[in-house]
Amino acid sequence: MVEKFGIFLLFLATTVSTVPDCRHGACDALTCEAGWTALNRTRSCFKLIRNVDISKANAECGLYGATVASVGNAEENKDILEFGIISQVKKSEAYFLGAKKKGSGPLGFEWIDGKRFNYTNWKKGEPSDKHNGKSEECIEMFVRYWKFDPTKSLEQNMEATDAGKWNDLTCGWSPRVFACRKDQRPEIQGPSKYPPEEPSVITTVSKPKGPPCEAGWLWTNTTEKCYKFLSQSTLNQSIAQCGKMDASVAMIRSAAENQALIDLWQTNYNATVKCFLGARRFGKGKLDFRWLDGTNLTYNNIHQPYIGETEDCLELFIGDAFGIASIWNDVSCEAQEQVGVCEKKKLHSTS
Repeated sequence: MVEKFGIFLLFLATTVSTVPDCRHGACDALTCEAGWTALNRTRSCFKLIRNVDISKANAECGLYGATVASVGNAEENKDILEFGIISQVKKSEAYFLGAKKKGSGPLGFEWIDGKRFNYTNWKKGEPSDKHNGKSEECIEMFVRYWKFDPTKSLEQNMEATDAGKWNDLTCGWSPRVFACRKDQRPEIQGPSKYPPEEPSVITTVSKPKGPPCEAGWLWTNTTEKCYKFLSQSTLNQSIAQCGKMDASVAMIRSAAENQALIDLWQTNYNATVKCFLGARRFGKGKLDFRWLDGTNLTYNNIHQPYIGETEDCLELFIGDAFGIASIWNDVSCEAQEQVGVCEKKKLHSTS
């Protein structure tokens, strides 16, 4: 474990706050929604979150259709570093990346968004695996500018300091911050369109609305929502995958919705499975759960909940093989369920 450093508060307008080139010539400026920071290097939007642990950070990012930042290459590493500088990450805060240990050595980690862990930027001597006898199972990025020269580029300053380098540390380190990241595609503006000559007769034709869901999604009239089942995943992986499709992990508001989701699976797949619901525990009580959108459980079908340190999520049993079909059970958020399920609004009115 190396000594922790923060950043000096610097004015960066002439250095790293703008990246105009998009790698190949000029491109449209990237625009992000309010509260997000746009960085053109990888055309991504970033948002800082604080005061959560790593198991909950990806869930919070998922509410915005984002994931805790993973790093796939040097350009992404620069963007995440630059965002930490712009956000003025405090000296006392650990700037966490979205990774957890699964093995040993420099490649003995995995990104919690499911991407391959095949790029690293470790500080010399890291990862050290343990500190004061405690296993170091998370990764932070140094946001440090002791010798920062505002006349030089971000790349030159990275070469002169450990800025952007990684260090392994205990996941319980506090305070800690995370960067939510979501990629954006540039808007493509076509040529000007000139209206045709006005016809002498105008005929109005009603265009068929088409299916209420996009290809690969399933529809049910009961909830008037679209659903998509995923392969085996943890809750965080489901949140990340659903978020990439502008969807959320399924949240059930009534007994009718509960049965509709079960019927949808059995009609299309006819198998016995368990799947995560989009909820997390917020207290120590048996029913202290909330949906990932922050709303309370106005309906629940929880069967004999177990109050344990690790069972902070909910799963739905589908099928009779378990002898407890349609009920909910509290389970570890890191469990590998047989399926995940995303939900999203319909494309258009079905009336």
